[in-house]
Amino acid sequence: MKIHHIDWYIIPTTDYHGSEYVHPHFRFREFLSGFTGSAGTLLVNLDAAYLWTDGRYFLQAEIQLKGSEVKLMKTGEKNVPTIVDFVKSNIKQGQNVGFDGRVIPTVQGEVFELLLKKDCKIIYEYDLVNEIWQDRAPLSDKKVFVLDLKYCGEDTRSKLSKIREEMKQKGATYHILTTLDDISYILNVRGEDVAYCPVVLSYAVITMNKVSLYTDKSKFSDEIVENLQDCGIEFEEYNQIYEDVKKISSDEVILIDKTKINYALFCNIDKNIKKIDSLNPSSVLKSMKNNTEIENQRKAQLFDAV
Repeated sequence: MKIHHIDWYIIPTTDYHGSEYVHPHFRFREFLSGFTGSAGTLLVNLDAAYLWTDGRYFLQAEIQLKGSEVKLMKTGEKNVPTIVDFVKSNIKQGQNVGFDGRVIPTVQGEVFELLLKKDCKIIYEYDLVNEIWQDRAPLSDKKVFVLDLKYCGEDTRSKLSKIREEMKQKGATYHILTTLDDISYILNVRGEDVAYCPVVLSYAVITMNKVSLYTDKSKFSDEIVENLQDCGIEFEEYNQIYEDVKKISSDEVILIDKTKINYALFCNIDKNIKKIDSLNPSSVLKSMKNNTEIENQRKAQLFDAV
């Protein structure tokens, strides 16, 4: 923190896609604090450390934090400020707030922008935990599989057509997706990259004539790759998106959901490019089940009841 001139550093419990459950590669907060609950945010300054978590974990956190310098902040309890209010009340003139911008949603990053005092700034480019985490788990290499039409009831071409129609109506030429459930829904693929959630670590950039899929291509079989490429989907390296969005022309219009897209990715987009902040079209589409999905839900309920 001293090297990078950061006075307050925030470590949430999520990955680059806003997932509720995270792969071991992203368990930064657990590594630093020893607290293993599924929800919590760690705030570190040069003198102290604080952990916010909710009522499900008060007892667990008290036990796991005992003997450490981390102070438990019980979310929702009387006289316990939110992390934003706490920083706002304690940050001094000229101090900087830092976080890995890939694990903070844009809307939250913008909240911190508003609370900063004169001569304070946000530093979001550094993953400080990675610099000290010697045995960090590698990213998942689990294989991807296809969700057959007999389960999903609609192919990828049809879904992309509906999304592009929504883009046209909103006047957008680009649509950037970071949410794993949306991407898996559109592509009709599933994976094992996140506990309890059959999704694939990936980003997607949709235009009117192609889709750039940023992921680990080695997890996809040749057959799946060929089928996706037939739908106009091009594979790119997982983290390459952060550089590629910098190259988007200033005359394009980008559709994003600022509650979903992470702060680093948003900040890498040219500020002069027009952005439409709206719910991802796929969020609406996947909420409306087709006949195949409805029938399969009935079958699943029967199995579950038995």
